[in-house]
Formats: sequence, C-alpha cells, structure tokens
Amino acid sequence: MNHEERLAYVEQQTQNIMSYIQGIPGVRATVLDNVIGHQPFGVQLEVDSTVTGITIQEVVEKLKNGNPPIWTRVRDGEDFMIIHGFGLAQGEDEIVGRRIAALFADSDTA
Repeated sequence: MNHEERLAYVEQQTQNIMSYIQGIPGVRATVLDNVIGHQPFGVQLEVDSTVTGITIQEVVEKLKNGNPPIWTRVRDGEDFMIIHGFGLAQGEDEIVGRRIAALFADSDTA
C-alpha cells in the first residue's frame, strides 16, 4: 500500500468538501490534518445558528434524512461535527460538500 498516495487522496477529498462550504455565513469549516492518527484529514464544521437559522444537530438530522442519506454525528459534549474522507467512495466527497452547502442555502429562504 502506498501510504503517501492514500494520504494525498484523502487530503484532496477534504479540500473538495471544503470548496463547497467555505465562505457560508455562520459556518466555520476547518481542515484537520492529523497525519499521525487513524483519521489523518477531515473537516471540522461549526455552525452559528443565530446566523444560519439551523443548529449543528439539525445539520446532522437533515443530512441523515436526505437523499442520499449522509450519516454523521455530534459527539456528546461537543458543538461541532467532523467529516472524514475515509469510507467515502470516489465522488462522494463532492456529494457531501454539495449537500451541506445546500442545507445553508435552504435555510436562507426558510
């Protein structure tokens, strides 16, 4: 297994997700680059519900109940979610990014 290639691929998935959600008012997306751990790259997503009109927990529920369903969670005691590329098939990173961005576009009109 070529670990550098695997890491570069997951880093690209992370950047693809970020490209859809950066700049959304009230959403803070941060790239995680823990290359030592078992989840080396990811996106930490925080939401200011006073700006977006939806909470991070509502984001989780809407993603889970959407089409296609995207399963994620907010761990107990935290107010953010983390999205990792591992486990995503090719192209699914873009689906995740588009779905998250669409949630906030929809909240503007609700």
